[in-house]
Amino acid sequence: MTLVQDILDAEYRLVRAPAAFVERTLASRLPEESILRLGAEGGLGIMDTVAGRVTGNAVVSRRGRALIEQVKSSIRARWDERRASHLRNRAESQRARSYAHARRTEDLAHAEAMNTVDSTLNDLVQDKVEASVSAVDTATARSLDARDRVERRSNVAQENRKLEAQREHDAEAGRHEAEFWLGVADSNKS
Repeated sequence: MTLVQDILDAEYRLVRAPAAFVERTLASRLPEESILRLGAEGGLGIMDTVAGRVTGNAVVSRRGRALIEQVKSSIRARWDERRASHLRNRAESQRARSYAHARRTEDLAHAEAMNTVDSTLNDLVQDKVEASVSAVDTATARSLDARDRVERRSNVAQENRKLEAQREHDAEAGRHEAEFWLGVADSNKS
């Protein structure tokens, strides 16, 4: 190191001491992801890197680069966490929309199935009613046919009874006439 570099190094240490004190006392009390803390640490890292290069002090330069890397890493972690949170929120929103869509689809499918069942039941009931009406019509027609046959048979039987009565009457009249003529023939013999 040269004399100029030694002087700059001494002056830098004088300037750095209050900044390091602020960083140790105030910034260390802030959360690690705090913008103020990251800004203070990043500023110190840049100062250390520049001062280390100007003064030729590799230790100070490495310390500055390490601080800068630490700040970058914290910022990346913060960014990654925000990105992950955003993606989680989007995924949750998408899941909720998908669930709602699935629920609507399920409700529509259920309603359609119920309509199909109702329609099928109505068709079955209609078919059964039509079959019952047809069966009643058939039974009524058979009953009327049977009644007509019974009435015809009854009429035939009644006609037969009338004819039988007429025959009996005619036979009785024929007997009476035969008796009369037998009586007339007997009276002519005597």
